[in-house]
Amino acid sequence: MPPDGAGAEPLPLHSPLPLTPQQAGVLLQAVAAASHDLRQPMHAIGLLVHALKARPLDATSAAIVGQLGATLAALEHQIDDLLDYSRGATGTLQSQSVPLRLGELYQRLQPALQPLAFDRGLDLRWRGAHLRVDADPRLLERVMRNLIGNAVRYTDDGGVLVAARRRGTQVLLQVWDSGVGLREDEVQRLFEPGHRGTAAARRPGESRRGVGLGLSIVRQMVDAMGLGLALRSTPGRGTVFTVVLPLAAEP
Repeated sequence: MPPDGAGAEPLPLHSPLPLTPQQAGVLLQAVAAASHDLRQPMHAIGLLVHALKARPLDATSAAIVGQLGATLAALEHQIDDLLDYSRGATGTLQSQSVPLRLGELYQRLQPALQPLAFDRGLDLRWRGAHLRVDADPRLLERVMRNLIGNAVRYTDDGGVLVAARRRGTQVLLQVWDSGVGLREDEVQRLFEPGHRGTAAARRPGESRRGVGLGLSIVRQMVDAMGLGLALRSTPGRGTVFTVVLPLAAEP
């Protein structure tokens, strides 16, 4: 399900200028303090959700509790994004690569992303689960969660394909979508903190969602793992992001 125009050469994505040490230090302290304060009430809410799930509920109540749990999980991911962004800005984002089969990564991503695609009426497919790569499992999961989540969010018709293929000693892990696409002048700005692009601007309320750090965090995590990242896109036809990973030997 590659978008039309996918034959164009991918554009390498470079890191934006880093924050000054003073800016980074202030950011790290502020985010660490805020995340600590937020996690305590979130933990309490999580316990309440767990207690509710253990009780007999009718279908409507069970759906509401399930949605509450999903919303809480999304909030936890946003807090993790803020923490990782501050670590990346201060050069303290750590990476530890291990052999990882992509099927294991897909299994961790599917419970949250498959329902999101279903709710939007999109086909979300996964290919290349048999391949093994060397990567930090936590960071790679966060990278793919952001890329796939954005692809689903900004695709109205068609679907999203997560596909991996071998190229020599490398694996190209790609996220294809049939969404609105990007103009060339948007590509480099896409990874700036707070930049959302014209797709978000066209959606009512979208510019106010979250903190706009998702793709800047993707760039930081890819850099921390020493991986390559590129995209190619055609406005009105779709986009493909490519993460270039080293192929891991079979056990």
